[in-house]
Amino acid sequence: MPAPVRLFITKLFQPMVAPRLHLAHKIEIGAKRLVDGVTDPKLRSGVFCASPTGKVTGPLTDQAERTPAFNDPKILENAAEAIHRLIPVTDDPTDARQHDGARV
Repeated sequence: MPAPVRLFITKLFQPMVAPRLHLAHKIEIGAKRLVDGVTDPKLRSGVFCASPTGKVTGPLTDQAERTPAFNDPKILENAAEAIHRLIPVTDDPTDARQHDGARV
């Protein structure tokens, strides 16, 4: 990407223009959304959560409400299998991919 374009995007568009147009949110809000996705008890494990339909910002919502495929057990199983082919899970309790002894 040419330097002037990169400068425009990183110094002007992303931090100032995009949030005002509701095209993006500040980095702190993005970080909070990631943490909420893992720790918020209202969000079920295994559910794909993102912004509401037609928005790129906003509260996290269950995407199965708008895309039924995200609620299809066979599709979810295939996705989990594909992920575990790329990131193998071990039974080693010292493996960093383990959390409280549960497979991730």
